[in-house]
Amino acid sequence: MASVQDETKCPQCGARALVEFNCRTLVEVVICFCCGYNARTAPIRRKTKTGKYVLRRTVHVGCGAYRLAAKNGIAQMAVFHTPLTRATIARFKRDTLRESPQLDASACYLSRWNPRRRKVEMVVGILPKEFLWDETGDAADSAHSLENELETP
Repeated sequence: MASVQDETKCPQCGARALVEFNCRTLVEVVICFCCGYNARTAPIRRKTKTGKYVLRRTVHVGCGAYRLAAKNGIAQMAVFHTPLTRATIARFKRDTLRESPQLDASACYLSRWNPRRRKVEMVVGILPKEFLWDETGDAADSAHSLENELETP
């Protein structure tokens, strides 16, 4: 299976999003681990009579994301398709950060997207700077203005 990975600016929050294109299946996936935005573009038929591919694009508005990082350096990241509830936040704090000694709490985070304010809110932890863009639009370790816009509830 051949795939190409790249990064792009998230259309929802402006942070760095992951793009993966599978060259065999022609499926492209965009995922933002800051706000939770994700989109999938895939052919629904191989080709039309004119020889062009017919593509279907499925977009999920981000509701948030999380990262669990173990002390050995392995991490798991995922996005939410439904808004976070207080129970979900409490369960995340209890189950992952307080009761799991193998996790590195300083590298874990939980974020949510605030659609009214159109901003990412950090619920737990700090968003890694590698998810942000510098002022020129290039990926860099320097902070982007988005970092100043991140809210802590």
